[in-house]
Amino acid sequence: MGNFKRVFFSKLENPHLCCSCADPFNSVDFRDYSIYHCPGVMNNGMFHGGVALLIKNIFAHKHIERNTSQQAVAARIICFKSITVCSLCLPHIKMDKNDLEDLNNQLPLPIVLLGDFNTHSNDWGCLRNDSKGKMISDLMLHRNLSLLNDGSVTYLHSGSVSQSAIDLSICDPSLYLDLSWKVHEDLCGSDHFPIIIYSDRAVPSVTNRAWKLSKADWNIFSHKAASDLKADYIVNKQIQACKAQHYMV
Repeated sequence: MGNFKRVFFSKLENPHLCCSCADPFNSVDFRDYSIYHCPGVMNNGMFHGGVALLIKNIFAHKHIERNTSQQAVAARIICFKSITVCSLCLPHIKMDKNDLEDLNNQLPLPIVLLGDFNTHSNDWGCLRNDSKGKMISDLMLHRNLSLLNDGSVTYLHSGSVSQSAIDLSICDPSLYLDLSWKVHEDLCGSDHFPIIIYSDRAVPSVTNRAWKLSKADWNIFSHKAASDLKADYIVNKQIQACKAQHYMV
């Protein structure tokens, strides 16, 4: 895991947000990032799935609680605009379209869906189509969602060395022109190529204030607080504020 952390974050130059569909972050601390994850499941003695979402702490954000059977984690993030990012991993087995519809209903717009969808369709660069691929295509059509994928390969099977594009990036159409999509050329130790999504839109600058409390003059502070923060002073300030807002006749 230490090698993954070193290679992945050095080659991607410390991304503002990272979505993973293998949940390698649940036991690792990343400085300056908040981590939200949904654990995978054990099936026939093997660990499957799990998703994680890492958000750099310079961005105001809030974790979104979900009521779903899907392996998914989501957060509302303020970057160039307020968006909802959801990292999810769909199982290989057949699933119900209503499960995805229900998950979408719980996500505030506009949304970005990122993850391993484990589905094939010519629409996003696979050599074959399957029933789950049609389900995802129908969902995007019904929800008026846009696909960021450009047809590039996103997955390399380690055994057969076959390639496919099962990792999808889906977004609200209002975000489509703000986002650029590409596949990183290095697997970074995984069998899925990292996908880089970036925007040229300006991100609000954040200034972290630091106070040198050791240099404060606490005697002056105490005297000022005692003289200014009296009940009459506070009441008069409130009255003036109300008059300014025309709350009083």
